[in-house]
Amino acid sequence: MNSLLKTFQQFKSVLCICPHCSKLLRLSDIQNLRTTKPAPRTWLDDYDVSIKKIERRDELVGEKENRLNAQESVLRAKSAARGQKKVKTIVQKSLQNASLKKYNPYDIKPILHPVDFVIYNGNNDKQIKEIVFLSKKSEVSDLRQLQESIHECVKNKNYDFRETKVSNSGGIEYIKWGKQPKKRGGGFTIKGTPMN
Repeated sequence: MNSLLKTFQQFKSVLCICPHCSKLLRLSDIQNLRTTKPAPRTWLDDYDVSIKKIERRDELVGEKENRLNAQESVLRAKSAARGQKKVKTIVQKSLQNASLKKYNPYDIKPILHPVDFVIYNGNNDKQIKEIVFLSKKSEVSDLRQLQESIHECVKNKNYDFRETKVSNSGGIEYIKWGKQPKKRGGGFTIKGTPMN
């Protein structure tokens, strides 16, 4: 058995020219030279054919995926544009109060508690003109009382604007924004000052 294996391995190192097709081949790859008929089919031939079919199907699936991926971004952009056109009319229809229809729907942000929405009028235009708290009158007495206290804070101008900065080390710094008198001349400037 060993000598047969050695002989076969030596056939792999011997090159020859096929008398039928004139190709350079290894001696071990040459089929039966006495006949022009191909060698009888074996299970290995069937296996090779099925592997080639699977590889071809895989290529076709890959091509389809590439086409769909290219179309996906276009379809998403078109869908977003259609949605943006419709959202304005849908939101305005849902706002029952006619005076609220003057606001851009993209300026309305839900916070849900204690008020339903905050309207940053002009946010979409990058210039806020006013901030409106929007909420329906609650039937729950605790929530209604909380909403009334918010109304009183705004009415009495008892509000503030603060900014929080978190450093890379985890330190937190609070900054209070407000009007400060100018050092020269009259008037005020809006400036942030660190808080302790």
